[in-house]
Amino acid sequence: MPCYAETIVRIKYVRKGENESNSFGSIWAIGTYPVGREDYEIEMTLFIPTDLTKRDSDTQAIFEKNEFYSVGGKIVLGKYNNSMRLKMTVSSSTHLRILDKVPESNKCPLKVSLVGIAQEVPNEINDDENAVFDMSVNDYVGKDYKFNVKIAYPYLESRFRYLKNVIRGQESVVFVVGHMEIIDDDLFVYAKDINNIDMVNKRTILDENGLQTSSTKANSAWSKLLSTYKKVFKNLGTNSNKNISLDDISSKGQDNLHSSKHVRIDNADEVEDTVVDEVDSRKDDYGGYESQSEGNVFMDNKGKKRSNHDYKKGKIHATRSTAHKSSKLSYSNNDEEE
Repeated sequence: MPCYAETIVRIKYVRKGENESNSFGSIWAIGTYPVGREDYEIEMTLFIPTDLTKRDSDTQAIFEKNEFYSVGGKIVLGKYNNSMRLKMTVSSSTHLRILDKVPESNKCPLKVSLVGIAQEVPNEINDDENAVFDMSVNDYVGKDYKFNVKIAYPYLESRFRYLKNVIRGQESVVFVVGHMEIIDDDLFVYAKDINNIDMVNKRTILDENGLQTSSTKANSAWSKLLSTYKKVFKNLGTNSNKNISLDDISSKGQDNLHSSKHVRIDNADEVEDTVVDEVDSRKDDYGGYESQSEGNVFMDNKGKKRSNHDYKKGKIHATRSTAHKSSKLSYSNNDEEE
């Protein structure tokens, strides 16, 4: 959950960083922003395309020393010379023209918006109109960063009064917009707006919704869309399977013309003479064909009972009469009929 900041800075130091890749390079700079009568430093890194034609001059202005820029990006808390300093990964930079002769022309505070987890319930300060609570912020900028920010807000205002009763330590996710300051190496944000996201109650609501009756679910738009989605892709899957089966049959049509129960010959008009061997037969050691079907007695092609012993004596021939170009087949057996 990051912290995003915007402000106007004056560039104090600038140098070109190492290219991150062939497509992008980086600019490193130290800028200053005013806090009261002092200037605070912020470390900034701007990533830019190495191809000049791909740069956006309005939002990717290159830093130059002593020039002013409006910058915005994610910030984390770092240390420099044993003191705290903010580090920003700049997502947008716009060059500004500020006249030095205009007094205090760069009075732009560090505006931030951040999301974090409240570490405690708000504490009202005695003899003060503000309440304070700690908020934990996590982000990744080259490495993992985790730091606490003290959130101060005017609890007497009507729009903030409810926060004391709804913010729970270690549970509530809070979104804050305000101005950030560093005081004695602590980060403070004076909040202009706070939104609490009560994850506990939302989780309960979601669990309760999960126990709705089937009729209520069936009437919701989500359920209807989900049902339609499943049916559409189920039909697509069925058609796909059918096509695959037909293709498989077609590709194997010439290899598997016959089964153990019937004989099929494709393109009968073009066949002169065909010899059909039973698929489920194998040649024995004596040159005959032995049936692999179970049992000792089976029916031959003419409907007569035959034994395995009789079947071993030869093979069935299927021939087509070419004189009359008939598609009928005549069957004969080398053995005499019983």
